[in-house]
Amino acid sequence: MLACTEVPLLACTGVPLLDCPAVPSTPVSTAGPASSGTRPTRPASCGTRATRHASSGTRATRRASSGTRNCARSRRGSIYVLVLGTTMIVAVLGLAALSLVRVQRLQTDGGSDMRNAQAYAKVALDMAWYRVQNDSSWRSKMASGTWSTDQAIGDGYYSFTATDPIDGNLTNSDVHPVVIVGVGKSGKATQKLQMEIRALQPGIRCLEPMVHAGDNLTIDGGTVTSDQMVSANTDAEVKNNAQAYTAAEAANQIKTGSGGVWHGATTTNGTWPRTLPNVSTLYSYYSMNGTTINYNDLPAWDVNLIDNPGAEGSWSSISPWYAVSCSAAVAIFNGNSGLRSFFVSSRNSITDIFAQDVTSKLESGVTYYAEAYGDALSGNTNIRLMLKLVASGSGTTYVTLTDWVNISSYKRVSGSAAVSWTGTLTQAEFYVECDEASPSFFIDDVVLQVAGAPSDVKVIHRKVLSPASNPFGSGVANAKGIYIIDCGSGKISIRNSRIVGTLILLNQNEDGAEIAGSMNWAPAVISADPMVTNLPVLLSNKRLNLYCTNTALDEGLVNANLNPTGTKYNDSQDNDKSDSYPSMINGVVYTTDNILIANSPSITGVLIGDNDITATNATLTLKHNPLYFNYNAPPGFQAAVTYYVLPGSYKQVVN
Repeated sequence: MLACTEVPLLACTGVPLLDCPAVPSTPVSTAGPASSGTRPTRPASCGTRATRHASSGTRATRRASSGTRNCARSRRGSIYVLVLGTTMIVAVLGLAALSLVRVQRLQTDGGSDMRNAQAYAKVALDMAWYRVQNDSSWRSKMASGTWSTDQAIGDGYYSFTATDPIDGNLTNSDVHPVVIVGVGKSGKATQKLQMEIRALQPGIRCLEPMVHAGDNLTIDGGTVTSDQMVSANTDAEVKNNAQAYTAAEAANQIKTGSGGVWHGATTTNGTWPRTLPNVSTLYSYYSMNGTTINYNDLPAWDVNLIDNPGAEGSWSSISPWYAVSCSAAVAIFNGNSGLRSFFVSSRNSITDIFAQDVTSKLESGVTYYAEAYGDALSGNTNIRLMLKLVASGSGTTYVTLTDWVNISSYKRVSGSAAVSWTGTLTQAEFYVECDEASPSFFIDDVVLQVAGAPSDVKVIHRKVLSPASNPFGSGVANAKGIYIIDCGSGKISIRNSRIVGTLILLNQNEDGAEIAGSMNWAPAVISADPMVTNLPVLLSNKRLNLYCTNTALDEGLVNANLNPTGTKYNDSQDNDKSDSYPSMINGVVYTTDNILIANSPSITGVLIGDNDITATNATLTLKHNPLYFNYNAPPGFQAAVTYYVLPGSYKQVVN
């Protein structure tokens, strides 16, 4: 049996069955016995007994024949099992196929829902962007959830919500960024997409050109070079051989005269007039956020650089004067113009002098006037006024301020001289010198001042004005660098200084006010981010006279440290006097009146005057800063806020 039953499945798979003994070719008779009384007749082939034995074969042969019959029955059972197994396999495969189709159909339906949901989420963002661009109250509506409920679309829904990532408040600032999440639903699928909207605070149109005149722009001689057009709401003109290397626009006429040349394109086309600030509201932000500097707290231009010039401050102290190798004291009842004077005695050499340190008060390249009144104790003697300078570059030098003057009773000694050095000034000593070794004398009413300085002009001169530094009055600094000076019709000169901030200059005497010398001037902050308030450098309600030069502002020459602690320049601060800065006004300059330009100013930013702007024989170098017009205009110069989708912010949201 084993030979036939060990491999039933192999037959089903096309593998031959194992060999079994051959089945007899003559079938076994199935007829019943002969009629009664008749003996069955043996077949002739049976023959004799021996033959019968041979024909019947051995016992083994009979057993083999019996096994053959059993094997046949076993084969028929194996085939049945094989057929039944095959049927079951086919049935299982059929069920699996049906299940697979079912899963595929579900997957197809789910994938379609997912794609639709994603498309609806995209529609949600598109609708949100449409609202931002077309609904002025979109922030308040998004804050109240107006569009956060499902809106039907196709076979699904969309909605969107918004958040302020800065402080969570959508309505307290027009320039805060906004994150918008769009939701799409289809069937059982939900998809979310996100984008971030950023703001721009562009400026009104007067910020678009480099120079804009509310009335006429005139270039009278000289040269103007600009990388951006200049414009005027009436006429723009070059004359008297002026060379204008810039494009020009004007509402009425572009003029040339007396050899003047426009070297750039000119046009009167466009939308006119260009918008100017609203003067009634312009100063609101600055008055609310600025710090007032009292005009009378500013030093006079002709200020006497000598401290305690006539001993009137104290009857016992000569400070800050000192005597070198001699004696000095306050003399009472022997003054020239008051009760007191200084008495210099016990001299043994012409080098025995009466002196005061003025190191911090001088500026290289300036002519100084000196004056004093002298009186000899007895007889007469000669005195003069001198300066001793010690500098890192030029070494020790002596400046003769006055000639020798013979004195017996009070007599004026006066004169002037140019003072200069190279490198850093380390000592400046003003002194009274006598040409004899022993005489004693009185000195009173000593003066050292800038020669020719007007007496009625206040100055910001050799100073640093910044959010960290206010050298005037009480010295209160403004964190934004906004300072307000109301001149009350007084005169003012701003020169050879560094300003990091915004100056609101009001009611100055137009014929006695100027921005002159070497100026390094920029606002405290310059930023393209509208969440940061950009500020102008100068606003005024009177005529501005811009007489700056392009000579570098050199600390050694002006004898002042201009990047002290708290007022960095290019991230550098120190306490030396060895730095140099470009002479440049960097920012927005504006006046409601006229602007006059002379010398060689350099301006980066925008220059705007409500009335006329005239440059006379100037070498004017201009560079426009598009930041103020395109991205972040200062208060008072702002147009409507605009928005854009932040590149790279579009992404899928996974809960």
